[in-house]
Amino acid sequence: AAFVGNPGVTFPYVLHTTDGGATWFTQTLPAGVTGGVKSIKGVSRTEAWAATLDGVILHTTDGGATWTSIPHPGVAITQVNRMDVILPHIWIADADTKGAIIHSLDGGATWRREVITDAGATEGPLTVHAVSPDVVWASGTKSLSFFRTVNGGASWEKVVTVGGFDHLDDICASTVADVWGAQNGDGVNGRIHRVAAPVGGTVEHLVATAPAVQGYTPGGASCVDSRTAWVVAPKGFPPDPAKPRGVIVFTSDGETWTQATAPADIRYWKISMVGARR
Repeated sequence: AAFVGNPGVTFPYVLHTTDGGATWFTQTLPAGVTGGVKSIKGVSRTEAWAATLDGVILHTTDGGATWTSIPHPGVAITQVNRMDVILPHIWIADADTKGAIIHSLDGGATWRREVITDAGATEGPLTVHAVSPDVVWASGTKSLSFFRTVNGGASWEKVVTVGGFDHLDDICASTVADVWGAQNGDGVNGRIHRVAAPVGGTVEHLVATAPAVQGYTPGGASCVDSRTAWVVAPKGFPPDPAKPRGVIVFTSDGETWTQATAPADIRYWKISMVGARR
């Protein structure tokens, strides 16, 4: 089963397929849910979690036949961007300037705010990607930095600042030490980052940008390990009419990239590959 949200519009529904995408069906969300679904995570053929842009948390255990709103009293969520789930843990990135990682350790029964900071200032997290219940990576909205917890969110630390423009719009971590990042790049100067950061060791940061993404704004990354990853990017602004609307690139050595033959001339923004958790 696959679940797809609709962040680009405000209609409150989820699309669902059980035949590998040949057919899709609309699933209506609970009454009162008016914002578009911003992030969604299927954990089995029958169970999925989702969150709307304005912070309504949703859960289904019957393949989406019914969705339930999950309360989070006392824990405000203002601007959802990404979420991840390794049950019973659920993480939501609230990208508000005063946001935090919103974390449930007990399958949504209770929630807490985990603030990440850079030089003492609160950093609204843009993304979150879990390797395990203890090891979770995130990116910030201000400093173009990677953040990590290795103790289940009890504390977060900045690992490295990569610089440049715009945002680390997606990250994919394969281990406690290895993470990829797709950076928008202010419309035309997108970058792909590869970071190796052993706990307590030396941090290595490589700008591993594929030549094919020049003029594009990388927005999605899916990885298997520190050498194998896929990245997608829509065309930047002003667009070059000679180039396709979006590109898909792949590396198996962490440095050299191959541009895939895209199935349609559309703006690719996110990607998820079999064998990768993202």
